[in-house]
Amino acid sequence: MGSLLTRCSKSPQETNEDSVDNKITTKIKKSEVEHFKRDKNLQKLIAGAHPEEVGGLSAYLLQHMNRDLDRGSYNKVEISVNIINLLLDNCRKVSSWTVLVQNYFEMVKRLLQTEEERLESLGTELFQR
Repeated sequence: MGSLLTRCSKSPQETNEDSVDNKITTKIKKSEVEHFKRDKNLQKLIAGAHPEEVGGLSAYLLQHMNRDLDRGSYNKVEISVNIINLLLDNCRKVSSWTVLVQNYFEMVKRLLQTEEERLESLGTELFQR
């Protein structure tokens, strides 16, 4: 409700600046996702060359996301979230699937607990998936 009120009270110029900022952020996210899809090491992992490592990788991503949140490196947080999303989308038949999902929900929980509005909205988007 509060975000709706702030959106309604913004001037057209502020709204335009926000939309430009959102477009830039979206473009950056898409390019990062495309980069990760082309990354050969990630493709090998996703292809199942080492499926037992998926749980460990998700734990590693969770650990680094927590560290980056504490440091305020929000771009690195978004990269960690993008990588775990790719793993979730492509590793459904992995034996360590439950560990991957558990770490995913830990990420969502931590993102929802932050004070940063864009990270809270990212956590909400992840939870809705």
